[in-house]
Amino acid sequence: MKKITSYLPWTIRIIIFILFILSGVAKMVPIWAFEKQLVDLEIVTWCQAPYFARFVIGLELAIGIAILQPHFLKRIIIPVTILLLVAFCIHLGIQMIQFGPNNGNCGCFGQLIPMTPLEAFIKNVLTIGLLLYLYKHVNEKEKGQN
Repeated sequence: MKKITSYLPWTIRIIIFILFILSGVAKMVPIWAFEKQLVDLEIVTWCQAPYFARFVIGLELAIGIAILQPHFLKRIIIPVTILLLVAFCIHLGIQMIQFGPNNGNCGCFGQLIPMTPLEAFIKNVLTIGLLLYLYKHVNEKEKGQN
């Protein structure tokens, strides 16, 4: 049993890495669709959409890469990731109240994998659960360790 639990944190980290990298890359194909969705949801204007879209994509790619490295995992990376997912959950909750839980594509994976707001909300809650487990079971590297 100990052998399985020793691999579980790395398995979770790889799953989260794939999830964030896939999400970031999927939003880029085509990026104008993600920009249009941001404007349609009235999050930003057309002038701000290119900048905000690229910021969100860059943040997702950075989190995906950062989750695999051992430094600042408990102090910065996991809390920032949870905070970002909570912000997305709040946004999805508002969308579900306004338009219904199964209405449209939330844009979490761009046009590649269409998801309803309810599906995306459940995905985010499960990911937050995985991150909380990871936070509890991962050890932070001390300063100067590789």
